[in-house]
Amino acid sequence: MFAARHSPVWILALILISAGAVLVLGFFFSRETQVVTVEQDHAPLSRFTSELLKEVESLEELYEGRLLDVRARIGSGENTLEVASVCREIVGAEQAIIVPRNGEVIAMDLRDSDRSVPLPHPMKKGSGGIRKGIILDFDDLERGAFLSGFQWLDRPGEALHFATMLDGDTAFVLRIDKDAAIRAADEWLESWVPDVFAPVQASGMTASVTGPLKNVIVSTGEVATDLSPNLILPVSSVFGDWSVSSHPKTEVVTSYNLPFMVGSAALFVVLVVAGVFGFTQQCRAVRLAEQRVSFVNRVSHELRTPMTNILLNVDLLEDSVPEESRIAAKRLGLIREEAGRLSRLLENVLCFSRRDKLKGEEEDAGQTLRLVPCSLFTVIDAVLDQFGPSLSRKNIEVERGARDVLHTVLADEDALRQIISNLISNVEKYAAAGGKLEFRAARSDSGDSIVLSVIDGGPGIPVSESARIFRPFERLSEATKEGVSGTGLGLSIARELAVSMNGSLEIDFKNHGEGGGACFILTLPMSANNIVRIAS
Repeated sequence: MFAARHSPVWILALILISAGAVLVLGFFFSRETQVVTVEQDHAPLSRFTSELLKEVESLEELYEGRLLDVRARIGSGENTLEVASVCREIVGAEQAIIVPRNGEVIAMDLRDSDRSVPLPHPMKKGSGGIRKGIILDFDDLERGAFLSGFQWLDRPGEALHFATMLDGDTAFVLRIDKDAAIRAADEWLESWVPDVFAPVQASGMTASVTGPLKNVIVSTGEVATDLSPNLILPVSSVFGDWSVSSHPKTEVVTSYNLPFMVGSAALFVVLVVAGVFGFTQQCRAVRLAEQRVSFVNRVSHELRTPMTNILLNVDLLEDSVPEESRIAAKRLGLIREEAGRLSRLLENVLCFSRRDKLKGEEEDAGQTLRLVPCSLFTVIDAVLDQFGPSLSRKNIEVERGARDVLHTVLADEDALRQIISNLISNVEKYAAAGGKLEFRAARSDSGDSIVLSVIDGGPGIPVSESARIFRPFERLSEATKEGVSGTGLGLSIARELAVSMNGSLEIDFKNHGEGGGACFILTLPMSANNIVRIAS
């Protein structure tokens, strides 16, 4: 009854939790995030690029001025050692070459450490032969010297060379390590950039400055690695290109799928409404069931009093009927027998109803019993007297067991009487005519309990049915039930009562099994008075 009363609450709670989960998951899955690009003002970056271009051109002019200064010093007639010493002052200078129009080329290695592989020097145009190095055209050099005083020779696959004419018949060429010159320029720019780049940083842009060697000189903002620059401004020079890059600035925009959200909310409302409706219907069904059970209890209580009066008056009538009126005595015996059967049925129904009520209130059935010392065979004799006419009519022989065994148990006398009554009633229903009913009592091996064996000569109980027969409303196969009335509550109530009195009720298959009758074992704690008497 407790589970039935509270199950609607649990069902409603589960439905509401499920509805909440649907709503939360609906909002979660309808949520969409998108990375969008934010527009940026590139004016500060353009101004910085202009300043950077001016600075790179200034560095290039400064470098060219140093080279022209070296040419002037060489042209004054300094010797080879002095030329090499002057050229080593130039950043990145690797080789100095003096090329006469007619005569042998003089090459000086300016590198600090000895090299195992010599550097190739320029070849004069039209000199023939297969050699590595650039081709030096005197006519081009003369035209270049006329315009700017020098010429840069930067051809694919070759190193960078600075070339100029010393006089009309001699050219001076300087091989430049471009990477060394770029590193020197980057070092200077790293100290120059911060002040000029400050407006770009203040604008909040995501930008960077990369040198010809792909090294980042300065950057601002967090650059997304999966996005390409949206603006690249090159700054070119003879040594390579510096690039000023602007990277897209992104932000995460969250939106929700409206149809999905509406569907989730609708499903949430449907579940809540269905849960509340089901809860009210279930509560109504539980109240109706409780009313029916209450009605059965009230009717059973109302019937028990008149049944007790009927049995009492039948007993009085049996005592007052003359011995010669056998027919009247027989009729009264049948009335008493059927009234007793009906009384036992009412007791079982009331007991089962009380058990469910106590479970609903989370109480132990044993709390309603009063455990006192009881004479086991006194109770058995009293119950057998009630069943005497019925057992005699079916020719069931009763063996009441030896009485020399101390058999005082600690039990509730009414509950014990009901257990014995249900066991005997079971024999009355199922034991074959002309069978037997035997009671045997003995002390347990531990010596603190009394074990009562109730043995019959009926068809027996299959081993496979041993657990099912103690369940409420359970009965055996149709062949066993044929012609037998009952509710299926007797053995279930008997076991419940035995357990509530700290005992047990089991079926024994050691000596009695299928086709050999049934043997029920009732174990109850021995009374303290009984233990004292045994000890004495």
